[in-house]
Amino acid sequence: MTFPDSAPHTDHTEPAEIILEALAEGGSLTIIGIRTANGWRFRLVLDESTLADLLSEEDRAGLEFKHESDWVDSWEDALALLNESRWHMMSVQQIHPDFRQQIWTAVQDRAARAAGQGDAWWVRWHLDRWQRMCHGEPPLGKGSIRIGLPRR
Repeated sequence: MTFPDSAPHTDHTEPAEIILEALAEGGSLTIIGIRTANGWRFRLVLDESTLADLLSEEDRAGLEFKHESDWVDSWEDALALLNESRWHMMSVQQIHPDFRQQIWTAVQDRAARAAGQGDAWWVRWHLDRWQRMCHGEPPLGKGSIRIGLPRR
């Protein structure tokens, strides 16, 4: 995936880097970041172009399958962009080493809320992959770990 290497109103010195990439049927969700003299800036890139292959040319007319947010200036704002979706229920593919702990904290928070909303099955099936990726280990695939949540 190619990312813009500049952001408006930013004096960055580095190209955009993938902070988080997660996949689901139909596309991907990626947070990209750039290092600036004042810290990181972030942008959410939602790519649903896989869905375009499932639609007829007539049904695709007028639809956009790639969306990019405006740049934001803090991790908290980037997390707010993520939290507009169910990103924590997607298959994590890549995590930037500098953001592993922040992402792990956010995943645990979302997992606890998901379990409280009746999605404890997700915790049992997906949290291990997130945990391994956030700790820099290769994923083993689907499995189950318990974080004090009841089984259904």
